[in-house]
Amino acid sequence: MGRPKGLRELAAVALSAAILVWLAVTGEGATRPGWPQGLSIATAPVGGTYYVWGAAFAKILSDKVGIATTVEVTAGPVQNIRLVDAGQSSLAIATNGPVFEGWRGLDWAKGKQHTNMRVVLPMYASHFHGLVLAKHPIRSIRDLTGHPVGAGARGGTPDLYFRRVIEILGIKPSRIVNLGFQEMNDQTKDGMIVGYYTAVGPPQPSFTELETTHDVRIVGVLPEDARKVQEKFPYMLPGTLAAGTYKSQKEAVPNIVGFNLLIGHKDLPEDLVYALAKAAYDNHDALIAAHPIAKEMPPERMAHAPSPIHPGAIRYFREKGVAIPDTLIPPEARR
Repeated sequence: MGRPKGLRELAAVALSAAILVWLAVTGEGATRPGWPQGLSIATAPVGGTYYVWGAAFAKILSDKVGIATTVEVTAGPVQNIRLVDAGQSSLAIATNGPVFEGWRGLDWAKGKQHTNMRVVLPMYASHFHGLVLAKHPIRSIRDLTGHPVGAGARGGTPDLYFRRVIEILGIKPSRIVNLGFQEMNDQTKDGMIVGYYTAVGPPQPSFTELETTHDVRIVGVLPEDARKVQEKFPYMLPGTLAAGTYKSQKEAVPNIVGFNLLIGHKDLPEDLVYALAKAAYDNHDALIAAHPIAKEMPPERMAHAPSPIHPGAIRYFREKGVAIPDTLIPPEARR
């Protein structure tokens, strides 16, 4: 029996990555003067949106820009920011919250300012929303006081958002469970938790799976509560999960949204970053074919980046008509 399609696809990605590493090491496929022999993109675990988007973009850079590009499997945004800042990865995907904090040395950064990173591309919105079994009297995050609830893997974006929201709003669950999504599905089914929250480009696959076998309710954050959160954390914005995002969701659900970004090291050549930004939009259909969430790459979002933008990206997005605020222009672009 042949391997399942998913395994064949992953094997193909692994083979492509190995070939690209060989090209970078041997110097074959040399790029323009001043460009590195190859690039790496730090993503997240295999199968996640970051990994799928990153693999598709790596192929575009290899095929269209002519620079060998590999995909790194990582734990996600915080590790990715550290890798780029330390020069251990050329590019990485991260959420605007950790980027905001990393640049300023806040929270997880523990006073260390990660000033070597630059924003390169806008990506899709992550919606912070939850699922509970419909039998529970829970309509929004405010109703979770006294109930056991899941918040994703410890230190991940859902957990980070969840703990901040409940602290600001004074919500006190009886217990917070930190597990993978499949394990939280199992605990929800077994009644060990009432449900769990996620922060993702919807739909969340585990939510979709659970609603096929159980009566569930999609819950969010009330608009007035989202505004209170935004006052403390300006990158956590009031938003709306569109009706019909899930089969069981008949009406729009107010929530909180954050944005995902491609970041890069400040020392990447300006013309290279310009070329990769242009390649992303010139080959937008290829990104969408890899994952539908790639439809959402609004250029105007660069005006609201959480930290300075790479000069090559500034040049590209200004050509697209985006007005870049002075606060987002890095020191090297002012010389």
